Amino acid sequence: MSADWLEEVEILKHFTNSRLVQGIQQSEEVAINLKLKEDAKSPLFGTVDAGVGTTAKYLFKVEVLSYFKQNKSFAFGEANNTGTDLERFDLDTYNSIELSYKGFILPEPIIKNQLSLPSFLKAERFTFHEGQLLSNTMITRLSYNTSLRSITTVYNNHRNFNFSDSIYYVLPDGNGFSFAQKQKQRQSPFEFFQDIKIENQLSANQDFIVRLQYKQTSDKPVTTSFTGISRYHDELNVQSNQLFSGLSHIYKFDRNWVNTLDIELGTNSWDEAFSLTRRDIKIDSIKQQLEQCYLSIGIFDRLDGIITQNRFINSSSGWSLSNSQIDFVQNHLIDSRYELNDYQFSHLFTELNFEKKINDLRILFGGRLRNAIVQFNGKSSSDDYFEPTVSASIKTEVKHLNVYLKGLYNIEYVFLKPYQLIHDALLVDYRSSLSFNLDPATPVKNHMGFLTIKLTDDNFSSLSANAKWVYLKSSATLISQLMFENDAVKNNQWQGGTSNNFISTYSLDKYFSDIKSTIKLAYDYSFSTTPLDIDGSIDDSESIQNIISITSGHSITSQMNISLAFKRSEIRAIWNGQNNRFNFNNYFVKIVIKPIEKFRLSFDYQAINFNQWDDYSSIVNMSIFFTMFENKLSMSFSGNNLMNKDAIILSEIEPSSFSNAVYPLQNRFALLSVNYRF
Repeated sequence: MSADWLEEVEILKHFTNSRLVQGIQQSEEVAINLKLKEDAKSPLFGTVDAGVGTTAKYLFKVEVLSYFKQNKSFAFGEANNTGTDLERFDLDTYNSIELSYKGFILPEPIIKNQLSLPSFLKAERFTFHEGQLLSNTMITRLSYNTSLRSITTVYNNHRNFNFSDSIYYVLPDGNGFSFAQKQKQRQSPFEFFQDIKIENQLSANQDFIVRLQYKQTSDKPVTTSFTGISRYHDELNVQSNQLFSGLSHIYKFDRNWVNTLDIELGTNSWDEAFSLTRRDIKIDSIKQQLEQCYLSIGIFDRLDGIITQNRFINSSSGWSLSNSQIDFVQNHLIDSRYELNDYQFSHLFTELNFEKKINDLRILFGGRLRNAIVQFNGKSSSDDYFEPTVSASIKTEVKHLNVYLKGLYNIEYVFLKPYQLIHDALLVDYRSSLSFNLDPATPVKNHMGFLTIKLTDDNFSSLSANAKWVYLKSSATLISQLMFENDAVKNNQWQGGTSNNFISTYSLDKYFSDIKSTIKLAYDYSFSTTPLDIDGSIDDSESIQNIISITSGHSITSQMNISLAFKRSEIRAIWNGQNNRFNFNNYFVKIVIKPIEKFRLSFDYQAINFNQWDDYSSIVNMSIFFTMFENKLSMSFSGNNLMNKDAIILSEIEPSSFSNAVYPLQNRFALLSVNYRF
């Protein structure tokens, strides 16, 4: 949405999705409310972007808003082949967290061979996208008391991705072996998403909500892999259909008490067909085809209340039943055909939490009591679990400092996924197989605690400081047992280990008004231990990471700004007495020059230096932006990879391996685009 349309951005603290629970439910969610300018509230308005460039690059994007009394909608469409992927609505993550907490079992992919970049790199610099996205969000008032919200998106893309790397595997005898590979992959993801929500205000203190979500996805990655031993070709066909529906009744008894009743139903299907061919010898393809079907139903009730002015309570109870079936239509890793694997998870729980305010101090304590019945291939088990939660927070002012302190501790049991209960080998990519030896009745037990401190002084020193410590201990966790056969890796996972994770972050922000500059210093530390078995030798693998970063923004003049960033990362992996480490530096510079109000010129430079390889990789980009006709029309010119660098070299370290990877960059290209606002 264009910033020219906005009059105000309102921050909504303690946000809830229902008007009836607002002020009663103690929410820490934050939302934003975008208020449009009055002159923007016309029946039809929007923007159009179109651009062409060298090497046959193009982009097209249109945004259209319609503003009527009974109907409001925001639609946009986008197509490009510049490498920039198209943003989609990511409700999967939210649904997965919310529904898993209620006891719903959701499918996960077994074959994970889609190539990707490290998270700190922008994908558009490396991958070659050509995609389209259409989206429409509409809010319609069906009657005085009833409204309908609809979100529809269609996403289609084609990606070409390739890289090469060399991997050194650590072995128990102190030696190891090297493995080199090149991979080229063509991906074609498709997604259709439809979300419908109908809200009916039955009365001043009753709401009824109907929700329906449907999502269809598919992808067909085709990969060619070259190794020092052979050449492989594999094809994967993934098809997924997800349907979720829910009914909610919200009843507000009085100003202090509100009850929410939910009935939810979900179905999921996830089909994977994988074929692998070795090109240098004439053998039939290795094929693996899986069909996963999931059905979940549940009923849940939540009561929120204010006991006194400073005492709050919420109680929840519910029941859910999830049934899944995994059918291996084909698997050439074993001689016989798999039987149908039937998994059922029945979940009954009750939860009670109390919260009390004592001046600036807030204390919460409570817990969840669960009964879980797990059935897998005719075997059944039932057990009870208690998950306590304790937290405390304080928000106060000490002289001119705003102080916020919060701590939390809880226990949570996480049950295994249905596919993790299958003992036989599963292909996960062209040279890796995965098998499990796990107990359906034994969940992973997580102990988690954190403490955070925030200090801010906006009035005098313009200084803020943050510190956070997180500790997670997992018992009955999964242990990987790695075995190597030439260029193949076998991973058998069994249960019973204990892992420990500790993370700490520190940051200090300071604004210097005299020189109009902001500087941020940050330090991140993480330490983890997990049992690891390599070729029959088991020991705790330790991973240690230290990151120091400095970022700053400077207003050199009223027409020129510069941003600088430096990050140094040091990573160590220790296993069986072997200590492997490496470090790298990341540099970033961006200069923005605005000599007149309607003209802007920017350059950005990013570089990565891995000290142990004495390697230095960099990329330079630029853009020019110009507006005219009272900001109705604007033009931009951008240049990608101005120095026409071939690739960036990155290193990664794991407890069992060390790798050096080469990621080819997009070739240099220029793009000229025009934006028109109507």
